[in-house]
Parts: sequence; structure tokens; C-alpha cells
Amino acid sequence: MSRLFAALAGAAMAVTTLVVAAPPALAADATRFAISLPATVNPDQYFSATVAAVDASGGLDYNYKGTVHFTSSDDVARLPADYTFAKADGGQHTFPDVMFRQQGIQTLKVTDIAKTTITGQAETRVGNATTQTLGVDLPNGAKLREPATVVVTAIDNLGRVDSAYRGSVHFTSTDDIATLPADYQFVAADAGRHEFVKGVTFRTQGPQRIHVQDAASPTVYGDREIVIGTYPTPVASATPTGPAPDARAVPAVRSPSGLSATPAGRATPQGGRSLPFTGAQTSRLVAMGLALLFGGLLLLAGRTLRRASQT
Repeated sequence: MSRLFAALAGAAMAVTTLVVAAPPALAADATRFAISLPATVNPDQYFSATVAAVDASGGLDYNYKGTVHFTSSDDVARLPADYTFAKADGGQHTFPDVMFRQQGIQTLKVTDIAKTTITGQAETRVGNATTQTLGVDLPNGAKLREPATVVVTAIDNLGRVDSAYRGSVHFTSTDDIATLPADYQFVAADAGRHEFVKGVTFRTQGPQRIHVQDAASPTVYGDREIVIGTYPTPVASATPTGPAPDARAVPAVRSPSGLSATPAGRATPQGGRSLPFTGAQTSRLVAMGLALLFGGLLLLAGRTLRRASQT
């Protein structure tokens, strides 16, 4: 009896060992690649990338034996050669010979050569890209005394959105009585961009500026200018306040009817009130006056000559 129990115990242990050690025999075929990369890497230095063939539910395809090809957003990167997965890989392989050379956010993509629908990609930050400025935008504009939405975006020194930004921002404005958003700490879900819905209300007309600054790094900031409302229309004064015009600057031509014609073509009597004469009418009046004047001079000259002949 003891031998029978010992045999049964040994068989049970062997079955347990087989079940634990053997990989899942019913794993589904791979539909994509899951790629693991470091969060940040240095340019021109090798790092490791792990590629796993997974099925639609995210399970590892232990039997995957396809050939993969590498590409990258960094067109001068050094990438592994094409690789055919072996049985010993169990659907997962680590490649220690990846190198990015261009700074910024770079992407590594892996594709099955025979089945191009099986693919995957991952991103990493290359180099010391840091937040350099804050972009400030009022996407819908702003009106006087109406809440407006303001969007703040962290931008790194490579001109890209800094999705890793976690700074705290503070708002100020040239409008001393404006309503502004409270200080805000960026979180991972913002991915470097946060929208303050109806967060600002301007209460002063004219050009205004909203200023956003990192509370810990004053050199990281951004501004946005906008004209709020309309400027008041100037009201003409009933009594002239400026100096009187210089009459000597406008030469006048004496007309026989006591009117003085200005170069603007408008006849004005000596009393100062204007008459509704046009430029053509004024010219005719001047011509008539000159004709009468010359006629009078000729008549006077004739009388003078007659008297001279009689004496």
C-alpha cells in the first residue's frame, strides 16, 4: 500500500511539473508588437529595446517565429538588423544595439516582414530637451466682462510640446481688475497642455496682456496680447479749443461786390459768414470784377486824354 501511495504521489508531482514548466499551448497568434524602451536616452549611445509578440488580448505569443524589421523617426539612427524569432525566444527578444542620434522625441517601429499588419512602436526622449517657453492662447478670443477660455502649452527647446512638463504656473495681467485662473500644477494627464475653460475675464477696455509664468523657473513664461472692447469715439467740442487759423496763410482776391474768394473756391463776405458759392461761380465773379475794373480804368484814361486835348 505504501508503494502505491508513493507511486501516485510521484505521478502527481510529475504532472504538476509539466503543467508549470510548459508554456501555454493554446496561446493565440500575435497581432501586434509591444516595445519597451527607456523613458530617456542619450544621443549617440546604445540602449536596449525589448520586442514582444502579443495577441489581441495582450497575451504573449510564445510560438511566434516571424522576421521583424526596424524603422525610426530618427533617419540617422542605428537600428538592429532584421531578426527572425527563434523557439528559444518564446515570443520575446531584447535588442541591445539601438542608437538614436537626433535629440527630441523619437520613435522606434517594428514590423513583421511577411505580415505587415503585425507592427508596433514606442517613443522615448533623446537628449536634454527641457521646457523653454509657455504657449498662451485664447482660442475663442475674449470680450469685455465675459469669461474666456485660455490654453497653456509647455514647449521644449526643440519646439515641441513637452508632454513631461509638471511645473506650476501663475497668471498675471495688465488688466488689474481681471479675473484670472488660480495657480495650477500640471499633471501627467495634461501631456504638456492644459485648457482653463472660462478661466479669464477682462474688465478693462483696450489692449491687454495675459502673462503665464512657471512658479519655480521665472525664465519659463509666455504672453498673449488682445484688444478688449472698442475705444470710445472722440466727441467734437462746440467751442474750438485750438489756435485760430492764420488769415495770412490764405490769400484772398478782392471782388467788386465786397466778397473775398479763397483758393478753396469759397467766397466769404467781409463779415465772416460764408456764402454758398462754388469754385466756378467764384471764378466768374472774379472775372466780372476784373472786367469792370479794366473798363473803369479805360474810361478814366479816356476822360483824362479828352481834358488834356481841350486845354
